[in-house]
Amino acid sequence: MKWNLTSHEVQRSLMDMPQQFGERPPREEALTYVVFNLLMEVEALRASVKRIADSSLPPAEARAAVSDPYRETAFLTHNCSGPSDGWLKLLWKFFPDSREADDRSWRDTIYMRELGFSEEEIETYKRTASGAEMWT
Repeated sequence: MKWNLTSHEVQRSLMDMPQQFGERPPREEALTYVVFNLLMEVEALRASVKRIADSSLPPAEARAAVSDPYRETAFLTHNCSGPSDGWLKLLWKFFPDSREADDRSWRDTIYMRELGFSEEEIETYKRTASGAEMWT
């Protein structure tokens, strides 16, 4: 296997879709979905870290803004309190428990709510994002 793949090669490898969704093994479909979603989350975090680094926050506050959430998230993966393990608690931060009326899960809106987006802003985002899927 090559380890110096281009973005197009990675996309082709991961998205080599059969004619019908669901024809690939369920585990493969789920892992592909997770990989793409994690890439989106990582990029958002990288941009956030850059903004903090470029800000006028004192160094200790900038460091804490990055290190505290990392430590808390890492700890979450070990937290087995209650009926679910830590890994499931982490998945809940990324993927909703159910689908909406349009049969979509809109996993990206979970963090938007955590960031304080209003329901109106989220609905506007969903309409805009749905429209962007039709761009050519």
